[in-house]
Amino acid sequence: MTFQPRHCPHSPCPSRCAERPFLWRRRGHFRRQCDGRVVPRFLCLACRRGFSSQTFRLDYRLRLPTLHLDVFRLLVSKVSLRQAARVLNTRRRTVEQRQLLLGQHARDFQRRELARRGPGALPAGEYLLDEMETFERSRRVEPLTVPVLVERESGFVVDVHVGTLPCRGRLSFRERQLKLELEARHGKRRSQSNAVVRACLKTLAQHVAEPGCVLKTDCKVTYPALIREELGLRVRHERTPSSVKKSVRHPLFKLHVAQAMLRDGLSRMVRRNWSHSKVRRRLRVANWIWVAWKNWVRYRTNEDKRHSPAMLLGLAEGKWGIAEFFRWRVFEGVLV
Repeated sequence: MTFQPRHCPHSPCPSRCAERPFLWRRRGHFRRQCDGRVVPRFLCLACRRGFSSQTFRLDYRLRLPTLHLDVFRLLVSKVSLRQAARVLNTRRRTVEQRQLLLGQHARDFQRRELARRGPGALPAGEYLLDEMETFERSRRVEPLTVPVLVERESGFVVDVHVGTLPCRGRLSFRERQLKLELEARHGKRRSQSNAVVRACLKTLAQHVAEPGCVLKTDCKVTYPALIREELGLRVRHERTPSSVKKSVRHPLFKLHVAQAMLRDGLSRMVRRNWSHSKVRRRLRVANWIWVAWKNWVRYRTNEDKRHSPAMLLGLAEGKWGIAEFFRWRVFEGVLV
């Protein structure tokens, strides 16, 4: 299929702000040395700047155009960054750069797919919300919270965030010294639990237009007020106490499965290992890589291998291949 650009990739172009129509013409082609592909060139008639079809691809300016696909497969298979670098015979820094590229694209892709379908992108069904705990460098000094919002029927992960938690009690002398050093450098560590939970609720409020949704959580005391502020009367809030036995009949069972898959799929989310997240920004992008795998690429369950969670919600016509999912870049909410 012949590639045809939909917009100019240069943000200062007058056609990007509707001052001029986007007109273009072909301007030859070139052959890439790294993979031998023939890439067509174009000229934007609005800003008179040149570009090619490669400008719109995710592997733009990458010397190893398929390395990020191998990195994706390893990172969702509980392989650490250092081990991925050993397997792929590359540097750890290179794997970190590809991880950042993959995570940002996965986040932008899902947000674009939900945004372009408007307020009714998500059905008025049952949604499950709960928080997981992990840490950055020290389990007691730098704990983190990871709220996860899941659609119950399909298992589609609607949103995931990462926030800080205050230090735990009973610190050792070394941990107290680390706490003082961090407070001198960054200030007192505050809880961002309400902020990140509110962000998940805002995502649900933006994409669920019809009333009648059911949001199920545990009995954390801060949840009811946050849900009323962000969702109002559009949802019915149901709470499940922690004393209820965790089994298949538990109201939050599908969420517990998603959380278990997240801990099993990402090496840095395993409770006790050497690969815990050292920087929470890296944990954010790692979570979104797993979300892309869970929602769009992987099949729903071992019993249902023909559908992905995105297919069950009507967000995709079929399961995305890894190369297809990471082929085109997202420009300001538009997938080329």
